[in-house]
Amino acid sequence: MKNKPTNEARLRRLNAVLRAVRDVNQLIVRERDRDRLIERTCETLTHTLRYRHAWIALLDSEDRVEVTVGSGLGKHLDRLREQLACGRFPSCMRAALGNPAVVLNENPTADCPDCPAATAATRAALACRIQYDEHVYGVLVVSLPKTLAHDPEEHDLLAELTGDLAFALHRIATDERLRLQGIILSEIGDQVTLTDLNGRIVYVNEAQCKTLGRSLDQLLGQSVEIFGDDPQLGPTPKDVLETTRTEGKWRGEIANLTQGGRRIVLDCRTWLVHDDKGAPRFLCGVSRDITERKKTQEALLASEDRYRRIVETANEGIWEMNRDQQTTFVNAHMARMLGLEPEDMIGRHVEDFMLAEDIPVHRQLMTEYNKGGDGKYQYRLRHSSGRTIWTQVSATAKQDAQGRYDGSFAMLTDITEWKQAEESLRQRELFIRTVMDNLPIGIAVNSVDPDVTFEYMNDNFPKIYQTTREALCHEDAFWDTVHTDPVLRAKWRQRVTKDCASGIAERMRWDDVPLPREGAETRYIATQNIPIPDSKLMISTVWDVTARKRAEESLRESEERFRLTLMSVGDAVIATDARGRITIMNPAAEALTGWSLEEAV
Repeated sequence: MKNKPTNEARLRRLNAVLRAVRDVNQLIVRERDRDRLIERTCETLTHTLRYRHAWIALLDSEDRVEVTVGSGLGKHLDRLREQLACGRFPSCMRAALGNPAVVLNENPTADCPDCPAATAATRAALACRIQYDEHVYGVLVVSLPKTLAHDPEEHDLLAELTGDLAFALHRIATDERLRLQGIILSEIGDQVTLTDLNGRIVYVNEAQCKTLGRSLDQLLGQSVEIFGDDPQLGPTPKDVLETTRTEGKWRGEIANLTQGGRRIVLDCRTWLVHDDKGAPRFLCGVSRDITERKKTQEALLASEDRYRRIVETANEGIWEMNRDQQTTFVNAHMARMLGLEPEDMIGRHVEDFMLAEDIPVHRQLMTEYNKGGDGKYQYRLRHSSGRTIWTQVSATAKQDAQGRYDGSFAMLTDITEWKQAEESLRQRELFIRTVMDNLPIGIAVNSVDPDVTFEYMNDNFPKIYQTTREALCHEDAFWDTVHTDPVLRAKWRQRVTKDCASGIAERMRWDDVPLPREGAETRYIATQNIPIPDSKLMISTVWDVTARKRAEESLRESEERFRLTLMSVGDAVIATDARGRITIMNPAAEALTGWSLEEAV
């Protein structure tokens, strides 16, 4: 009969344990909010298992306490939170973080006199770290009678509960990452397409739908041929599909057709996607619309071609030299003026073609000329036959990125036979390199106000901002790191914060943002922030627009050079379209024909 109360007590304890396990498992299955999950777990442990109190502390990526919840602590919970936030961990918590097993503290009031949770001398404490695989999420600490403190079943129960809780926290974190990834794929400006191995579309993001002018339902299940299948426009989707299947990846430009029939040019990258066994399952393609950039490039090439034809057909001599006065370019007319071929002059010093008695005067002029600016003067040059010719020179100094003298570009008119030219040709236009062919977008998930802190960033995000991942990960280091100029920093921080606070999508895109760096060329970016629903976080996208900005500036400069050159050429120049209609006349042509451009058009 003496064992009956003990057996009944153990039976009641067993029933309580089963109810607690059931209730916690139901929470794990049902609850998707992390903080509510751990808070209600603590309540279950105190109400069902009759623990005096239970508390859970979760750690962030730097092992600082991120959140603390508890049950049964009353007013002591706030004190515990303050203590943990300052990094003062109780001994049971420190021991649990360093030990995979359940840690027993038989006398918390003696071992942790400063711990707000150590309030009863008749109680012991069990602590267990919450760990899934290699990731430690935090600790669970409970207060229980000392009579149960050494019970192996209590230890096993706590270990099982923390294991289940760790799995639930891992699942919630995984779900949140998947949610963020889904939002990123949906919101980024690049077009993303996923197909099966036969080229049937299984996924497209919103950007792809918008670019093609088709709905998701119109694209899913269709062959990639719906994007366009005209080999005259370049590689077809079939070609890309076959290359990706055989070689594992593909990169290049491809033309697609929108639903309305408009041709768009894409910079596209594709690769095979394998399953966990290494077998190919899908093909993924990421592309960016470069139609406008291609138009700009074509316009630049056309402008360069027009400029080259003018240079080659001009009746004036054109001479280009580097900072050491070595010839880098002459046109055919310049060479003919001296009775030479162009290749006879390339690499030779300009003084090789002067009369010996004129060289001291030339050197004095070059000393002044090297300081920058333009110059007009007369030079005597020596013809290959030995005779002397007089030339009228209009020269323009070239400067490098640091503003230093880098050579000159001159227009020479043989005034022995012809009148002095009114204006000189400016330096020949340099081709602009395309910098965005291999530059994918930078993406990050971060807060904006009051501080910029990052939850995620890809490798290209810090690269485009010309910094490192480590530099951006410091608390609120974004503005100081990215905008080194204090005036620009204050301006952009105020504007971005204000625009993001407005909640208006159109205001949360910023174009042509300068990123000056000391000793380097200023780069420009475009960036856009996309709020994440039900969160203080935003998706930040950034891409380098330096090439576009430079191309636009160069195109304007090229057109202006073309116009000035055309206006200054002494010969009459008339251009017509394919139908023979006059589109361009320079002043010499107007003087020759007696017609103005308006009358001739």
